[in-house]
Amino acid sequence: MKNKLIIGITVLAVLLGLWIYQFGFSLTPPRSASLTINGETFSVEVVAMRDAPQSDLFGRTRLGERNGMLFEFPSAEVRSIRMKSIKSPVDIIWIVDDTIVGFEKNVSPASGSDAPVYNSPKAVNRVLEVGAGTVEKFRWGGGDKAQVIFL
Repeated sequence: MKNKLIIGITVLAVLLGLWIYQFGFSLTPPRSASLTINGETFSVEVVAMRDAPQSDLFGRTRLGERNGMLFEFPSAEVRSIRMKSIKSPVDIIWIVDDTIVGFEKNVSPASGSDAPVYNSPKAVNRVLEVGAGTVEKFRWGGGDKAQVIFL
């Protein structure tokens, strides 16, 4: 009986570890949304975050041309992100509610302690990551609206 209890607890611990590895600090698995900025629509995976993202693209090697990751936070605060596990360059878009307030363009892959930290220019409750060059390609700017429709 005692061995079965130990095995059960071990299995639960492994499952919890896998959940955290896959979804970071998220309490729920990612969900999908459509995000439109200046008439350009993207399919995004939405991740509800309790703390700053630690694994950014969650192990993906790259984002498709019209795909992105949208990190949602429960409140607007100045956010810091260390892009240590990305595999290809991205643009980071800082958003408060539905308004873009800043960018980090062409953030390149880095590893370990060499990975720079990027800070939002002001308090934000959303962070969007898209493929590098997207901000310039579509000429997005501060004050542009980012409309999110959850699917």
